[in-house]
Amino acid sequence: MEKIEALAELLGVDESEITQDYDDNVFEVSDGREYLVLTEDEADDAFYDSEMSLIDDIGIEGFTPSFQERIFTEFADTDWFEDAYREMYESYSYDIEYESDDVYGNRLVRECYEAGLIDDDDFGVDENGDVNYADCLLDTDDLATRLTDYLVDTVDDFVEQYKFEFGEEQLSEVVKRYNLVDWDAVIEETKELDGRGPMLAGYDGIEIDYDDYYIYRTN
Repeated sequence: MEKIEALAELLGVDESEITQDYDDNVFEVSDGREYLVLTEDEADDAFYDSEMSLIDDIGIEGFTPSFQERIFTEFADTDWFEDAYREMYESYSYDIEYESDDVYGNRLVRECYEAGLIDDDDFGVDENGDVNYADCLLDTDDLATRLTDYLVDTVDDFVEQYKFEFGEEQLSEVVKRYNLVDWDAVIEETKELDGRGPMLAGYDGIEIDYDDYYIYRTN
């Protein structure tokens, strides 16, 4: 078998000392060492499968903070997070319309006024000609839209805000649930940066290019 022959030559042992193990591409030497021997296409497939398995198990948390930042900058649909916050803020804006206020018509009016989104010209006047803050001239939809846009504009980074508010585990969950990351591109980038060795060579992380095969020690 060509893979056994190549591995034996690499290790300087007789082919009889090498046996095929539980997988067509896994071989064990008589001294207990175990190796994965792959063609380039097989190595790419094994690397991809191993990376995807790790991502399925751990999610975005399996990457360093700096690489997570790269993922969301280059390989993710971050619009989802902005849309999610817009939806949350819109719901919040409509909800607070029903909260009473001792000066303004309701809490929605108060928050719009305090944020500078409306001014005295947006209120009626009383019999003395003074501003009647309980009588806002703008309708709820207008106020809710203004407050929603204002709250959205206060967020510098929607992904970081989501992680801060809901935690890294929940961030991983929504990334997985809504398929927000191009994992194929991430895995390809990981291969370019680190190579396949750290993932496939469990013993030492080294990929050995030998006689048209890529060989990895696994134990």
